[in-house]
Amino acid sequence: IAAETGNTLPPDEGRPLVLSDNAQSGARITATNAAAEAQGLFAGMPVTDARAIYPALDVHPADSAGDIEALTRLALWCQRYSPFTRIEGEDGVSLDITGCAHLFGGEEGLMADLVQRLERFRLPARLAIAPTLGAAWAAARHAPSPRVVIAHGQISQAVAAFPVAALRLGEETVAALNKLGLKQIGLLIGKPRGALVARFGMLLV
Repeated sequence: IAAETGNTLPPDEGRPLVLSDNAQSGARITATNAAAEAQGLFAGMPVTDARAIYPALDVHPADSAGDIEALTRLALWCQRYSPFTRIEGEDGVSLDITGCAHLFGGEEGLMADLVQRLERFRLPARLAIAPTLGAAWAAARHAPSPRVVIAHGQISQAVAAFPVAALRLGEETVAALNKLGLKQIGLLIGKPRGALVARFGMLLV
């Protein structure tokens, strides 16, 4: 099971709010509220571009160190479901629930219990259960539904419509694939592996 959690934002008063952090290329958005998303703003967008779209944008500094500390505490708390948990990047937690799900009435029962508790904590999250960590990671971040269970034998079908970024590739590889029109995972499935390796390296296949 993998979960993607949102960075903590100030209370939503109906106006666009974002968190930002400094990068080499300048300040970039790290999180948005619903009102900011409605304006077309998104995580990773330069703050200057965001202000050009919405000049009255309310920008708050992100606390990356605090986010990681909180995420680590959340991963430890998740050991109530499995002894094997860890943080994934800057915004996710993974749990190996092999042999544990039956204690909560099955996989969907475990997810329902986790969702209920996260809602009590007022933590927005997208959750996915899948046979592999890669599939769960991808679904938690790119599936249309915020709650996904992928069955054994259904991974290719489930992730086919996801963007190639869901494969956890480097930005350069994703950009090169997009330029070739290979924007979705399904367009890579069945392609000759030799040609993909020659062009993009072993990591892609």
